[in-house]
Amino acid sequence: MSIQTCDYTVKVIFIGDTNTGKTSVLHKIQNPGQNAISVERTSTIGVEFGAFVKKFDNKIIKYNIWDTAGQEKFRSITTSFYKNAAIAIIFCDLSNYSTYRSLHGWIHDARQHAPETVSILLVANKSDLDNNRKIFTQDLQHISNQYGIEYIEVSAKSGVGINNILNITTANILQKHNSGKKVCGLSVKTEHMVEIKTGSKLCDKCTIM
Repeated sequence: MSIQTCDYTVKVIFIGDTNTGKTSVLHKIQNPGQNAISVERTSTIGVEFGAFVKKFDNKIIKYNIWDTAGQEKFRSITTSFYKNAAIAIIFCDLSNYSTYRSLHGWIHDARQHAPETVSILLVANKSDLDNNRKIFTQDLQHISNQYGIEYIEVSAKSGVGINNILNITTANILQKHNSGKKVCGLSVKTEHMVEIKTGSKLCDKCTIM
């Protein structure tokens, strides 16, 4: 499906600690019929890119997804990819409590470097490892209430909850767009061209690039 057939193009950024399953989730989104854990994976170095097209609310949407490395040494590199992000997905690993403690820093980064209109979703991955769970519902609810962001539990291995990642965030940004609010990182097709809706000016965390 080409860009000319899409109603919207959306920039998405995946952030969170290393080994939280960001790349596996991206693979599952792009290949829902395949086992995202079937291939041995190494930690992302720098940033990886993936594109995905899906239908949402009778609109065809192309998602440009930037999967960033979670290691501290790459933080300065990945910060630039927050610019123009319409959606920021922050990951933690339900079987690793240290990834929960890191969420405060990742949420701070998203709020500091991404546009004000960014839709943030907390994704708690590896729900299939229930017997090894270290992060519980009350933990996720606490951070959700503290920062005013939604959260969902998913499994990149089984596919449970994966579809909801883009559904929740897309509904959020389209609601803003349909109410007349500028949404950085959301491009709207006009006939056979893509028009970037900027309003009277760009915010300081957006560019037309």
